[in-house]
Amino acid sequence: MKQNTVHLLLVEDSATHAEMIRHSLKFPLGRFQLTVVGTCAQARTFLAEKTPDLAFIDFRLPDGNGTELLWKSQDEATFPAVLLTAEGDEKVAVEAMKGGALDYLVKTVVSIGDLPHVVERALKEWQYIIDRREIKKALRESEERYRTLYQNTPAMLHSIDAEGQLVSVSNFWLESLGYERHEVIGRKTTEFLTEESRRYAEEVVLPDFFRTGAAKDVSYQFVKKNGEVIDVLLSATAEIDEKGRFKRSLAVVTDVTDRVRAEEALRSNEEKYRMLFNNMKEAAAIDEIIIDKNGRPIDWMVVDVNPAYEEVFQVSAEQAIGRRASEIYGESPMIEEVLGDYGRGPERETPVPVEIYLKSMRKHLSISVCPMGRGRFSTLTRDVTKRKRYEDERERLLAELHGTINAIADALVIYTPDGEIVLMNPAAEKLLGYSLDHRQLPLEKRIASLKVKTPDGKPFDLAKAMHEVFAGKTVQGVVTVLQRADGKSVWLSSSAAPIRTPDGHLVGAVGTSTDITTIHELQELRDIYIHTISHDLRIPLTIISGHSQMLEERLTEDGFDETARINVEGILDGVDRMALMIDDLVDTARMEGGQLLLEKQPLALGKFVNHLVHSSARVIDNDRLQIDIP
Repeated sequence: MKQNTVHLLLVEDSATHAEMIRHSLKFPLGRFQLTVVGTCAQARTFLAEKTPDLAFIDFRLPDGNGTELLWKSQDEATFPAVLLTAEGDEKVAVEAMKGGALDYLVKTVVSIGDLPHVVERALKEWQYIIDRREIKKALRESEERYRTLYQNTPAMLHSIDAEGQLVSVSNFWLESLGYERHEVIGRKTTEFLTEESRRYAEEVVLPDFFRTGAAKDVSYQFVKKNGEVIDVLLSATAEIDEKGRFKRSLAVVTDVTDRVRAEEALRSNEEKYRMLFNNMKEAAAIDEIIIDKNGRPIDWMVVDVNPAYEEVFQVSAEQAIGRRASEIYGESPMIEEVLGDYGRGPERETPVPVEIYLKSMRKHLSISVCPMGRGRFSTLTRDVTKRKRYEDERERLLAELHGTINAIADALVIYTPDGEIVLMNPAAEKLLGYSLDHRQLPLEKRIASLKVKTPDGKPFDLAKAMHEVFAGKTVQGVVTVLQRADGKSVWLSSSAAPIRTPDGHLVGAVGTSTDITTIHELQELRDIYIHTISHDLRIPLTIISGHSQMLEERLTEDGFDETARINVEGILDGVDRMALMIDDLVDTARMEGGQLLLEKQPLALGKFVNHLVHSSARVIDNDRLQIDIP
């Protein structure tokens, strides 16, 4: 059977070892494809574009240690790696294993000759790691789905352990009783019962439940955090482990408090009903439908109205009660809308407001129709004229805002406090490549789809940065590298800040990103230029320095006068100064790039001046100089 080609990366600066490893991996023929790089920087460049099936990394490299190419832990590893070293070192081995390396190999003729077997073992171990990760991921996702379903189910759910202590509760359970999760976990369920229900639970229900593993429709009274008592029915089942021991329960609590008490009190007390009806801010009316001979609603008669109705419609109760709507409102779209809404009433669980415009009154009204049964219904009407004006103004301002944001060349995204995208300008859409469906994904999934790294090639924790902004932190000028889906790396300078209302309430966040790829490329070209100049200038200086030192040694052997000694020293001093000038040139470039921090250091002025005068003796008549140093 033909085996797939294994793509190997060798990070090795020794040409001899690299050739030995290349020779060892020639067999079996065509099995291994080897790429060799000699430095950490070259390795990072390769890894930024490709992921090898296996990497052999030398510990000692010209620009750093091979462990710098590894990870903080094996859980973060994206490919298998074996660390190579010329000599055994237990400390290095431990550091390599912590960084995610699969093996630690001392470079000997025998170990290099055995590399094909090392590769096969490493690939098998890596596949085991990958499989284990997938299993852990699937388990976490399964647990998270169960936890989410449990906590977000719109029902009062709780679970207790063998001690009767709460180990989990649903969000609806907390909401219904008014508690926070940390206030209830670890406490016994009986602590939330009335005294009578607590005795019943401890003496009867719980012993029977732990014996049988089930409970059905148990009547309890729960006490809410605010002291309110509610009547509930509890049904529960026990979860048993493989040894038949009680593990935990799953209880469903149903609130059966008599919700019609308020309605009965309202019907039995006309005064309370009238007070409520008359003090409603909405214009309320009780109406009786009028139908034609075919049973089709054609009009209605006003039975009762509240004072707000009189104010909104500018008609008194005496003028409205007992009259048809068509007589009160005339030819108005209100008639058609209300009758249509009444006809759809049985299909709706809650009233849906309908907005109309009454030209005769120059008012915008929001009307809700609530069927009451037996041919009657109520209407709740609010005057929304001012709101409509505000909405129109808001739409105008939003249009201006959208136009302004869309004209901005930088990528700009506005979020809700939960991370949902409110607005994204074309520049951001182009940069991130988001489709409409992609924009609607949860924040975590959107972040996971973006490959963002720091300038030195390390993964950038975008999720942490985003959550810090949503928590109220402002960040500015964060430089990152975005790996786009088309394979192109885009350098970005990003800033983000929370959006707050005038009173400080957090309502969202805004983020901007500027494409600085061109600037970065220019900086890289500058660094290459400085490096080239530095390298080309150092070579002749090295030659001059070497010959000068040889001349000095030869003259010392043959004997020479003071003038020759000063001349040789002058040459060597000149070489040193030129080397310092080259170093200054490189440091200047590093300072401009923000890579070098300057520190003030004390200077021995007298020693410096004396050295300067002495080194200049061949060209300056020192006898004419007078130096005073305070």
